[in-house]
Amino acid sequence: MLKLCIGLVGLVVLLTGAQAQDWPSRPLRFIVPFPAGGSTDVGVRLNTDINNALSAVAIREGFLQSAQEPVGGRADAFSQLVHRDFETYARLLKELNIKVE
Repeated sequence: MLKLCIGLVGLVVLLTGAQAQDWPSRPLRFIVPFPAGGSTDVGVRLNTDINNALSAVAIREGFLQSAQEPVGGRADAFSQLVHRDFETYARLLKELNIKVE
């Protein structure tokens, strides 16, 4: 008898079908902690523009004529370059016993 009741309940569920809820009933809001066009976006855009400018032959020649080597790249590569230069000059000042006042 129990099997018959369970079977009837299952048959009723199958015949009526499950109704999906109308969810969400209103638009969802996502809170993003950073605004569009934030510092990361600005940095990426500037880096792209600088690399594009440095690929122009006239600009490269202008830098080379003034004894400067134009190097483009990512921000982290530039940061590494600055740290290496800082370490080099710090070592040079120490070896030559130069004091910064």
